[in-house]
Amino acid sequence: MNARIDAWLEGLDETDREEAHRDGPDDDQRRRTLERLKALRDQTRDNRERMERLGIQHHVTGEPEARLMRSPQGSRTAYNLQTVVDTDTHLIVHHETVQDGDDSRQLRPMADAAQAALETDPIALLADAGYSNGERQQHCEDRHVACHIPPRRTVNNQGAASSIRPMPFIMIRPGMPTAVRPITGCR
Repeated sequence: MNARIDAWLEGLDETDREEAHRDGPDDDQRRRTLERLKALRDQTRDNRERMERLGIQHHVTGEPEARLMRSPQGSRTAYNLQTVVDTDTHLIVHHETVQDGDDSRQLRPMADAAQAALETDPIALLADAGYSNGERQQHCEDRHVACHIPPRRTVNNQGAASSIRPMPFIMIRPGMPTAVRPITGCR
């Protein structure tokens, strides 16, 4: 049995020696590969030096406005595109790609851009909760921009689950009975 195993291993070694001569890269292939690697090294060095000169930490070749931004899936290379739409005409009146992943810091510049593009004063602004920021909303109000933005809600993950219970939203209209039972499952 040992003799058969030794013969089999010797056959494998012989095959390896033959394939090494037959399939290996020739000198021309080695030279071209080395040239490509040197060019890639030089390009990487140039990119690093350019980033240091510009004072940036992240750069995507071909996508200069993409940055590392937080997302529900973790940090991703992304854009934060801001768009202002006129609700009367449904036309985009301003757009901008920004380097900041936090929309709350975009309220003021987008409101200013909307006011300039629409050339009207006062204007009303409607935005989602991501733009909720009291200081920036006050700036808008001071410039005759009425902001309609829901407050940003956060989750209480520090206390027991029983500390805050969701309540159903119940709208009571005149003439409606005032004794309304809570929806099943809410307390």
